[in-house]
Amino acid sequence: RKCQVVFSTLAPRRCRCKMYNSVKVRLKNRRYSATAMVLGVSDPALQIALVPIIMLFFAVLGIQTLASLISWFKKRDPLANLWKRLTVAIPIISAILITVEIGPMGWGFLVGIFVLIGYREYCSGTEFGDSSMQKVTTALLILLIAAGMTHDQTMFDWAGDNGQGWLSLGAMLAIMLLWLVPVARDRAEGASADLGRAFVGFSLCWMFLHGAFLMHLENGSGAIIFTFLVVAMGDSGALMVGRIIGKHPFRPVISPKKTWEGAIGGIIIGALCGWVGRSLLPQLSDIEVIGLAVFVAIIAATGDLALSILKRDLGIKDWSNALPGHGGILDRVDSFIFGAPACYWALMLL
Repeated sequence: RKCQVVFSTLAPRRCRCKMYNSVKVRLKNRRYSATAMVLGVSDPALQIALVPIIMLFFAVLGIQTLASLISWFKKRDPLANLWKRLTVAIPIISAILITVEIGPMGWGFLVGIFVLIGYREYCSGTEFGDSSMQKVTTALLILLIAAGMTHDQTMFDWAGDNGQGWLSLGAMLAIMLLWLVPVARDRAEGASADLGRAFVGFSLCWMFLHGAFLMHLENGSGAIIFTFLVVAMGDSGALMVGRIIGKHPFRPVISPKKTWEGAIGGIIIGALCGWVGRSLLPQLSDIEVIGLAVFVAIIAATGDLALSILKRDLGIKDWSNALPGHGGILDRVDSFIFGAPACYWALMLL
């Protein structure tokens, strides 16, 4: 109120409202930060995001409970599987928040574990059995994981402050070394199929590893939480909206259960969550944040469909059963595989 009185005498109405709203946002963020600091959180972005994430989680829990009660009376529960998904999501979300608090070492390690497990799922699902190409790919992925985990900025002197040189080097080495495997064997039979599987598997993991390098951007932890919110809430929103009101198939051949209503609803929900979390990226204007959120939400939805193409072609439902209700690691992070590089390079350009 005191701020409003001062602004009323010093600024015109249009400017006054903007300044007052900015002050309200900063004060609210300070309240969130104070609460997070009591819980022992030191990362600035995590201080801002922790309390809203907890509030958002309970809001989703309440909506899902209400929807399940209504469905129970109708003797039809389209959200039954979501309870199992939510139970599995809790430890995953907790691990994400804890490793972001630790910094590049912890966050890079978590992403690296997901990448290596995901690569094993890919090799198993595609029946890719070329051990030499697998070893080459695994070695390159471990190199990039180590680069993403490093605290030593001297390793980034040649690669740029954000590690883009490491990503480029990894891609170049993969292209060269994977081609050298059939050359060293002096064998051409089946080489195109093996190289195709090898390049697709590496490209998926390489895109996923952009998530580790998000930590090396300006406000890196904020970029990670922003991407996570947009992708996760967009994915969950698409599922819930599609289950409740979805009627018109979106891509019936690739993914029969996806609907236009769910796809549009997921993008809108993801974009709204990104706009709500605009304080995580203070270097961007509100318009840039909204544009980034919409862009990431759309690309992330494309990633979900891209992995569905592979599963449909291979005739498998899930990559594995490692996560009950979710399938495998690749089933859970398919949207993030595309969303992470989209956010990384968009922030680099901005």
